[in-house]
Amino acid sequence: MESVFKEFDQNSKKEFWVKPSKKAEKDIEKNKVFSSPLRIPISANKFKKREFILTSSTIYCMSSKGTVRKSSKVNWKVIEPFTETNGKEKRLGFRLYGNGVHEDFYTKDLSSLDKWIEAFSKVCIFQDLDYDYEIIKEIGTGSTSQVYLANDLENSQKVAIKKISKREHLTEYRRIVNLLDEIEILRKLTHPAVSKLHKVYEDEEFVSLVLDYVSEEDCFERLDRLDKFSEKESARFIKNLLLTVKHIHSKGIAHRDIKPENIMMSPQSNIDFKLIDFGYACKDIKKNKATQKCGSPGYMAPEIFKGKPYGPEVDVFSIGILLYTLLSGIAPFWGEKSKEVLKKNSKCEIEYPADFWGNISILAKDLVMQMTAPDPEDRITVKEALKHPWLQAISTSSFTSKKDRHGQGKIKPVKGKTTSFVASSTQ
Repeated sequence: MESVFKEFDQNSKKEFWVKPSKKAEKDIEKNKVFSSPLRIPISANKFKKREFILTSSTIYCMSSKGTVRKSSKVNWKVIEPFTETNGKEKRLGFRLYGNGVHEDFYTKDLSSLDKWIEAFSKVCIFQDLDYDYEIIKEIGTGSTSQVYLANDLENSQKVAIKKISKREHLTEYRRIVNLLDEIEILRKLTHPAVSKLHKVYEDEEFVSLVLDYVSEEDCFERLDRLDKFSEKESARFIKNLLLTVKHIHSKGIAHRDIKPENIMMSPQSNIDFKLIDFGYACKDIKKNKATQKCGSPGYMAPEIFKGKPYGPEVDVFSIGILLYTLLSGIAPFWGEKSKEVLKKNSKCEIEYPADFWGNISILAKDLVMQMTAPDPEDRITVKEALKHPWLQAISTSSFTSKKDRHGQGKIKPVKGKTTSFVASSTQ
């Protein structure tokens, strides 16, 4: 199959180099990724040395006077490192190609080539996954992908590889755009608690995302094993999650599918984790409100069900539901089937039964209630939540538990993992 990225390559004139736009200098100033001298061929055995600057979308060829001479859009182009021998001379370099055009670049040594390849991993698409990684075993299956544990053959580090079948899941334009959005979003995020995207590969059958590997146990499985977290662990875990989401929101991104299954736990700790699966994340959400009905039953903010424009505050609601479960060991919206869970979720009638909440502090319950307020106007923000007295007390080790003995009714514990869904193609 042809590349799913082909029509998103922005060099429409069938020429690799084009005249730089008026925004070139501003792009370099704001989005520079890497720069160093490279050689480009002008004939069979003649080369011209120039300074090149790579940004998050473009490579620029500079003149000897330091001005931008020409440019080429390179996001969604393929990069292919090469070694060639001409007589006794060994040359190292890489080829950038896409949309029927290409250009070869030569580096002075292996160290320089490695630096350029690392820089392009933030922008381009790679091939030949099997040359770089050894698949060990399958560790997860999603609605549109399989996740594998793999070994990086260069440094023996373990990574997670998310494979999306082109024939099964990337035949529709909307799905391809969603994948491109996911890749762009992950490339923007640099938080230690977000699974880092190292490289993107494409072959005839799959698009593969190479990501951080933490463990094979997610937060759902950890809760199933431990029943619930202590208040101190819950507070520290939620504080770390709020700080992570604060970073995500600062980039204009909402995750929209925060749930225990999308949080991979550290093997050594109940408070360290990696947030994964940005398949339903949306960008520019502060400028353009979203209306798409998507998420996981039991964790979706009420405004999503109503089809009204919403913003990043939907993530706060999901974290509030997660905190409820961490503290009590039960789910506020429980049902045998997804439809039943969705119905309760949409009504957002949350109870605090004494059997499960009798030994939990009033402050902890107060934060849950503020984070899960049905009206987003009444809901606490991420910034406000981080300043909540319960989290402040835990952070300063001045926490004393004042029990809340009030509650009503009984709610069954969680059974079975939740499945994410998307109801429309509107952001």
